[in-house]
Amino acid sequence: MNPAGNAATCGLNKVARRLLQLGGRPCVSQLAIRGQPTCVMASPDPSIRQRRVGALTEEMRARMNQPSPKIVRRRFLIALGHAVHVTWPVLSTILAIQVVSGVLLGFVEGWSVGDAPYFTFVTGLTIGYGDIVPRQALGRALAIGVGISGLFLTGLIAGIAVHAMRAALTDRDTG
Repeated sequence: MNPAGNAATCGLNKVARRLLQLGGRPCVSQLAIRGQPTCVMASPDPSIRQRRVGALTEEMRARMNQPSPKIVRRRFLIALGHAVHVTWPVLSTILAIQVVSGVLLGFVEGWSVGDAPYFTFVTGLTIGYGDIVPRQALGRALAIGVGISGLFLTGLIAGIAVHAMRAALTDRDTG
C-alpha cells in the first residue's frame, strides 16, 4: 500500500501527510464532513491520533449543536430590537433632520405638501428619480444635506442589521 497515494485519495492536509512520512499508518476509516473525505489516522504516537480524532469530533459536535432556524430568527429579532432601542436617539435625530430639511426645502422651492416629503425620502434613500429637482441654491444645499443624512441613516440601519445577524449566529443566548 502506498501511503502517499492513500494520502492523496483521502484528501489529507500537510500535517497528516507528514504523519504518514514519520511512520503513521494510512487511513483507518474515512468520514465525510461537509462533503469532504476526512481520514482518521492511526499513529505510533497516541497523542497525535487523539488530537486528530478529537478535532473531528469537535467539528461534528459543533455541526450537530447548530440552532434551528426558528431559534436563529428569534435571536435575530431580539438583537434587532435591542440594537434599535440603543441607537434610537441617533436614528430619530437623523430622521428629524431629514424631515425638517425636507419641509424647509419644500417651502423654499414652493413645492406642494406631498412633494416635499416625497423628495426628501427619495433623495435620503439615494434613489433619486429626478422627477422633482431643486432649482435654487439654498434648495440644492438642503438637498445635499438630505442626501448625506440619508447615507448616515442607511449605514446605521445596515450596521444594526449586521450586528443583529452576528448576535443571532453566535452561541451565546441573547434572550
